Amino acid sequence: MPRRFYILNTNIANNDQHHRVMLEKHKAIAAFDAKRWIKQLRKGDTVFLYQSGRGIVAAGMVSGKLEKRPYRGDANEEYCRKLAEFRNVSPPISAAEIKEITRKNWIFRLTMFGLDKRSGHTVLTNVIRRDRRWQS
Repeated sequence: MPRRFYILNTNIANNDQHHRVMLEKHKAIAAFDAKRWIKQLRKGDTVFLYQSGRGIVAAGMVSGKLEKRPYRGDANEEYCRKLAEFRNVSPPISAAEIKEITRKNWIFRLTMFGLDKRSGHTVLTNVIRRDRRWQS
C-alpha cells in the first residue's frame, strides 16, 4: 500500500492533556466523532501533529494497532495509534508556510485531513530539515 500523509490537530484549545500525550507518548489521539480519523490510519502512514496558532510541531509514522480507551465516562470513546520515527519540529512549520510550500490552500480548522502524496513529501522534507538530529 502507498504511504499516506495526514495533518492531525492536537486540539490544545479543547484538551491540553491530549496535546501533551501526543507529544510526550508519540501518539495520534482523537475522541468522539473525530476518532473515525484515527481508525482509518494504517501502519506506515505519516501523521503531522499540528498545534493551532503554531503549526506542525511534531511528526511520526503510524506503527501501532488501534487502541481504544475510556474517555469522559465512555469505555471506548478515545482512539489512538502509536507513532514511530517520531520527530519534534523546531521551529514549527506554520499554516502559512505549509500553504506556501505545497501551493495549496489547506483548511486547518478540521481535526484531521489528508494531504496528496506530493504535498505530504514536501512537508516531510521540511520536517526532516528542522529535526536537529539530521543537521550537521
